[in-house]
Amino acid sequence: MTVKDQLNKELKNKDQLAREMREKVQGIVDLDKLIVFTLDNFSYRYLESSSTGEIKTTALGNGAFALKGIETSQDILKTWENDSVRKVLDIKKPESVMLGVFCQVHNQSKGMLIEVNCFLNWNTPNFEMTPGRFLSINKSMEFEDLIDLRNRFANFLEPAFEIFV
Repeated sequence: MTVKDQLNKELKNKDQLAREMREKVQGIVDLDKLIVFTLDNFSYRYLESSSTGEIKTTALGNGAFALKGIETSQDILKTWENDSVRKVLDIKKPESVMLGVFCQVHNQSKGMLIEVNCFLNWNTPNFEMTPGRFLSINKSMEFEDLIDLRNRFANFLEPAFEIFV
């Protein structure tokens, strides 16, 4: 056996091992649990305050997930760090703001797609999504499998959740 043949055999073995590991981990990692766990962690970091209380992810079915809370503390609304959000809140002076996240997972022919919409809505009291009464950030990411999602999901969410800072 030549050195080249031996290297090719080792590469095939390495690829086979990697494929087997992915299959094992996919059996352990559940898509819904991974998304709920990650969104709950981001909710704790970005959405929850003394006035919103604890905000947990709701699984809506068919790959859809949602988070929402109502911020009523004027102190928090006045100290928003995101300049564009702060300007809007300074002008509109809302009594309260809905903090919301909608996440949808889609199957595709190759891999999957996840879309996230993070929004602030000050259309009180019913919080309908009326143009000019909300701000939103939309992001989407394709991923191959659960390992790929697990490795990239938090970094993908960071820029969308900056609307809440």
